[in-house]
Amino acid sequence: MASWNQQVGKELDKMSQKRKFATEESMERSKYKKQKIAGDSYLLIFYDLEMCEGSMAGEIYQLGAKTSSSEFSSYILPKGSIDWGVTKHVNGMKVDRDYSGKRQLMNKTKTFKTVDSIEGFKKFLAWIKEEKKAGKHEKVILIAHGDGDMPVLLNNMGRDDLIKDLKSCVDYFADSLRYFEQNFKDWDKYRVALIYKRIFPKREDFTAHDALEDAKALCDIIEELGKDSRDDLVSKVLDQSFDVEKCCAIAKRRIQKTLHKSATKKNAYNNTYCLKFC
Repeated sequence: MASWNQQVGKELDKMSQKRKFATEESMERSKYKKQKIAGDSYLLIFYDLEMCEGSMAGEIYQLGAKTSSSEFSSYILPKGSIDWGVTKHVNGMKVDRDYSGKRQLMNKTKTFKTVDSIEGFKKFLAWIKEEKKAGKHEKVILIAHGDGDMPVLLNNMGRDDLIKDLKSCVDYFADSLRYFEQNFKDWDKYRVALIYKRIFPKREDFTAHDALEDAKALCDIIEELGKDSRDDLVSKVLDQSFDVEKCCAIAKRRIQKTLHKSATKKNAYNNTYCLKFC
């Protein structure tokens, strides 16, 4: 009987926690609606990640980002390996050794110039600070398509002890998928490639599985959609945003859940070089 009560108690705790997060999310978004937004005071940075595996607790091998006037890209040499599924579907992307035994990132056609994760992330943060200063912006919003990239980025930066540095220059994370779903409800599909074709029908398709190209495409789309009113655009983006502190809490919860699920899978791919943020 005691074990049954304990089980019921755990389920009630989970439900209570979910309601708490839902309430906090609603309050977080509603407060932006009450504020008068000065769009030019916000720097919008669109970013994308290429990952070594499908797990949210995995490593990053490319980080790409774009603002309205600048871009950033860095290939990162993973500390671990790249999952066979990524290798199969992303032009043979893998970590291999050259003739001297040195590890390198490569695909079927080229070898990439890489940096280690700490150097790559520090360069990214330095670029953000430069862009913020150059544009005299007060706040920075990092925007990705969907809610999966944020916890991955935070987890990888957490492993490298860079969360404090990130908090010094980034204020919010936003989800462009929710932005599209809330503001363009008559659209039937919300993949970036399809939206890009809708907005720019005469342009050629952008390169798939390239973080910078994805970030550039997302930037072009949202800048085009919001060109009539910067204030209105930023206000709507903020409606789909959380501040960094809240995002750290969300990331920790989701990484822990991912690790728990992974531990129960038989023969699951497991890269132990990340998984540090939680």
